[in-house]
Amino acid sequence: MQGDYTQVVNNFIGTNASGAAAIANLKSGIALNFCFRCSIGDGTVSGRNLISGNIEHGITIGPIISGLEIKGNYLGLQADGQTALGNTLDGIYSDTNLDYPIKVTNNFVAFNGRNGITITTNIGVRQVTNNSIHSNGALGIDLAPKDFAGNPIFGVTPNDPGDGDSGPNGLMNFPVLTKVVAYTVGANTFVRVQGSLDTNNAGANTIQLFLSPACDASGHGEGQTFLGEFTVTIPAGGGVVNFNQLLNVPGGITLNAGDAVTATATPPTGGGTSEFSACIPLLAPTLAINDLSVNEGNSGTTNATFTVTLTGAIGAVDPVTVNYATANGTATGASDYVPTNGTLTF
Repeated sequence: MQGDYTQVVNNFIGTNASGAAAIANLKSGIALNFCFRCSIGDGTVSGRNLISGNIEHGITIGPIISGLEIKGNYLGLQADGQTALGNTLDGIYSDTNLDYPIKVTNNFVAFNGRNGITITTNIGVRQVTNNSIHSNGALGIDLAPKDFAGNPIFGVTPNDPGDGDSGPNGLMNFPVLTKVVAYTVGANTFVRVQGSLDTNNAGANTIQLFLSPACDASGHGEGQTFLGEFTVTIPAGGGVVNFNQLLNVPGGITLNAGDAVTATATPPTGGGTSEFSACIPLLAPTLAINDLSVNEGNSGTTNATFTVTLTGAIGAVDPVTVNYATANGTATGASDYVPTNGTLTF
């Protein structure tokens, strides 16, 4: 596809008319080159493109691309937005060095045979934000620099101290997560996220947090569900900055202890997004009560003292409370024990 200000909306590319089976293009669904201020999708349901089932990539980004936006599309799914119909290789593949800036936002990128998004050159797909990326064959986002023979080096790119290396998206360091804990307060759900970012990109770097049912085999997550974002301010000259942030989780998202949490980092002023971080399990506060046995005797009273232990609540947004009450088992209230109830506060 060539031509300035070209907009591609509301198409099924690589599928049949129902969007449920592949009629594959022999290469990529869309191949872009020599395009200024073009867009694929417009971020609305009515403007969404379905780009699935193609022999190579969903979208290939070629040379001389500027101001491209890819937003709100399905890449690797059927029209129902749930069922797999992957492109054979990547959902999006950027292999050029003259494509600045590019924004990839609010897309659903899943079930592709290799990566969700691959960026292979020093200035590739730049800002990759607010997407749902999951269930791809390899990584969700792969910043894959080329070797001396010009072949991409696929796989997780480790962080480097100070983030001084160069490559696709500047090989932006991903955040390091150390703990993510979920809490429910009334009708609201929160997550407390702790970790650090090591980068030389001074200013307000955006950390986006994502949830998936399980971690990838690589140990680094993809990001199926967007949980929220916050900024980490890096001082002039760069450095390591720790963060301890509280996010109010959007309604309708179910959090389960053990879910995989991962994050990306995007530097200020249009810089390129990192790969997904290593994932860590979501924690939730848990209570444990010790077992106890007492001899009731034939007269007087005997106290029974239970120890209630709370774990996983470091950084809770409010005091943690739990309601308790006695209930009959082998003993009967009033005749064998004094019934009681109340609220325990930690």
